[in-house]
Amino acid sequence: MVAREASDLVATAREIDDPPEAHAMLPKLPHGQQIAPLVSRLAVGVMVLAQGLDRGAARAAIGVTMQRAHPRAVVLMGIELGRELLGDGLPLAGGIRELHSRPIAALGQASAADTERILQELCQRAGVAWAPPGSRAAPARAVVRAEEVEAQAAGLIEKEQWQAAIDVLRAAEPLGPRGTNMLGRALAQLGDKDGARHAFERTLAREPDNRIAQRQLQALGS
Repeated sequence: MVAREASDLVATAREIDDPPEAHAMLPKLPHGQQIAPLVSRLAVGVMVLAQGLDRGAARAAIGVTMQRAHPRAVVLMGIELGRELLGDGLPLAGGIRELHSRPIAALGQASAADTERILQELCQRAGVAWAPPGSRAAPARAVVRAEEVEAQAAGLIEKEQWQAAIDVLRAAEPLGPRGTNMLGRALAQLGDKDGARHAFERTLAREPDNRIAQRQLQALGS
């Protein structure tokens, strides 16, 4: 994902390769509200280019990142970004080109239907599985809900509101590894060692190499 910086967003110092961080960044970008529900399950990185970069500098910045990350495809977001990088022949509504030997989707002012079509073609060229939006809606909502709950619980834990964090997390079951780690930490702080141990064991059942859970279990004497 590459985008021209939004009016209220400074250019990122590096590409963002953490999926939750990328998911949080998408709605802030040009066309982000439109594209986020369509690609949030596919996006593995975001790069925001400064508006001051000319075409050559922008191409070079993208090229360096692509050489490091080796993406299967790239999406350009921003009304004029695709035209500037890929040439004046690109329709303003968006289209497909190649950049640094990778398929590139430039969305321009594409409508929701055009965006879906362009991204579908991009995925086909890149060999990435593409499913209709309806089949992704429920999993995407579940991911967003989990991230919201984890963020809320993390805020409560930071304020040492342990019971409130426990209540939030238990109401959101089933939890992922991050959620069970936070649940275990909060239970341990309230002296419920058995509950905490069970929570960290749940984490390891999903992620056997999770170091946080391993350290916490060692601290609990397991």
